[in-house]
Amino acid sequence: DNVMDATDEYIKEQAKAETAKEETAKEETTKESEIAKEETKKEDTKDEEETQPVVASETVSKGSGNFTADSKITLPVQGTVAIDYSMDSTTYFATLDQYKYNPAMVIGCEEGTEVVTVATGTVTSISQEPETGMTVTMDIGNGYKAIYGQLSQVNCTEGKTINQGEVLGKIGQTSRYYSKEGNNLYFQMTKDDVPVDPKDYLEE
Repeated sequence: DNVMDATDEYIKEQAKAETAKEETAKEETTKESEIAKEETKKEDTKDEEETQPVVASETVSKGSGNFTADSKITLPVQGTVAIDYSMDSTTYFATLDQYKYNPAMVIGCEEGTEVVTVATGTVTSISQEPETGMTVTMDIGNGYKAIYGQLSQVNCTEGKTINQGEVLGKIGQTSRYYSKEGNNLYFQMTKDDVPVDPKDYLEE
């Protein structure tokens, strides 16, 4: 009996040892699985971080519109050009009684005339300027900006995207810098913040 009891005890101990080994093996497998998951997660996160700057860069370069050197515009208001764009030579400003360079088109029109956007873009700023009065600047993509001055009743806010041809606002009272020229729209375009001639983009 004692021998059988001892044998049974031995068998039980062996069974316990085997069970303990299996439990340990399971725990190690679970840990390895969790480690593998964590490593995969880290790799995925790393991949996302590496690709993110590229996406952001594309967004910044394209801006909110997709204006290019080949894009065409129509004038934002119907009127007569009072002072033309002139960065190659100086032009006369009657109110100031002086000749100077002009980085924009000054288009004479009646107060209250609706002003439409020349290209789809996002409003980056709305400001009150001494020379150009209420002025709206739009990012129209690929480094191009469209700037509209001498406005009133602006119906947009900063950050708003406006489609080409939509009404941006109306012509307001002219600033004292253009009192002799009369009511007008100050319209400027820039590429990488350097003035460009809007006429170069006008539809023929």
